[in-house]
Amino acid sequence: MLLTNVGQALDRGEVEQALEILRDEEALAVEDEEATLLYLRVLEARPAEALSLGFFERALTTHPTSARVRVAVCAGYNAVAELRPGDEIAPQGSAARRAADIARESLQNVELDAESEGYLWICLANALRRCGPDSDEEALDAYRKALAIDPSNAWWWFDIGVCHKWRGRWLEGLEAFERAASGLRQERGLNWNIAICATGAGQGARAVDAWKAIGFQAQETPQRGAPWVSGLPEVMVRLAGKGPGVGVEHQVPDRALGFELLSVTPLSPCHGVVQSASFRETPADYGDVVLWDGDPVTVRHGDEGEPIPVFPALGMISAGDERRLRFLAHEREPGAMEDLAAALPTGAHLQIHRERVEGMSPTASGPEPLIYGKLVATAECDLISVRAVIESRAAAATFLVPGLFEILGETKRAGQEHKAWGGLERRWSSE
Repeated sequence: MLLTNVGQALDRGEVEQALEILRDEEALAVEDEEATLLYLRVLEARPAEALSLGFFERALTTHPTSARVRVAVCAGYNAVAELRPGDEIAPQGSAARRAADIARESLQNVELDAESEGYLWICLANALRRCGPDSDEEALDAYRKALAIDPSNAWWWFDIGVCHKWRGRWLEGLEAFERAASGLRQERGLNWNIAICATGAGQGARAVDAWKAIGFQAQETPQRGAPWVSGLPEVMVRLAGKGPGVGVEHQVPDRALGFELLSVTPLSPCHGVVQSASFRETPADYGDVVLWDGDPVTVRHGDEGEPIPVFPALGMISAGDERRLRFLAHEREPGAMEDLAAALPTGAHLQIHRERVEGMSPTASGPEPLIYGKLVATAECDLISVRAVIESRAAAATFLVPGLFEILGETKRAGQEHKAWGGLERRWSSE
């Protein structure tokens, strides 16, 4: 009766009811393989359940030679791994790495039928995809071995498409999702992924078709062959950043890897133009066109309290032509930075850093001992005029921008700016 009730609840899609039936300790203690498989199905559908990881290992111990149990345990671990955002590499000891270990061991040491072997290869591939680019070669080999066993499996084509998407192989991802579409319903998630990869691959017309299938009023832009959807609100993307950033208040080890948040004006639901300068070393900066995944990792709030979704960045589509030059400033007179910014010639503006790196404390608002940011200038902007504005306000503010003088070919002045930068930071760090 237990198995019948659980199975019927699962077949009806009533996962919570199935879970309630199986929460009884006596029910969890059953040694029957069919009961174990039913509970693993429930846990795969509800991977956040606290009992899941313990039960996975118990299932392996109780049924060590069952190919079906091993497939179900790997699938369950991968479901837990999917709770982590896709742009985060699975650490040692994580669910993804445990799934990979179990799949490898099963493929080597357990007698398998063709179906179980195919599912273990796809479980291994999906687990390795979560482990980052260093595992990419092994992951792709596992995807190919799974598809060699069942080349018509639409969900496996979808899975390899996800792998290509996260690695920036847009055309390969689009081809895989198209193969998946031939065997799946035109679901929202499938079309969203098709739109992402088509945009990255420069196939605007295909992206437009996918957005329209979801319900967006999209059109193709002739100049770039990319999709465009009007009226989309501001979003943020997060990109992996390296290095300590700038500023004595924000020093972190050079090898630290964190995520930096950048504001973006969307051109479509998955790509747009970056509108804020990066604080650390990131794959994209102000003016670049970036692509992002469709599942937000968190939500921030704007000045008016409006929610701003934060999406994981997938890559840069095209680089902006702006010159983005780091500066360090110190005001001697209140309002000096505002005056300098207002006097800059057309095509130049200042981006002052605030809180943009996850895990770092925000820069205080208002007047600051040291002010960090970037001078952004378009390709057409006259940098000689920019220099003149900076020098005309030297009495009111120290404004150090070594990169400007490097571009102008004034190497001696650039060296002086670098030296003064270090001296100013040492002065304030000792006070």
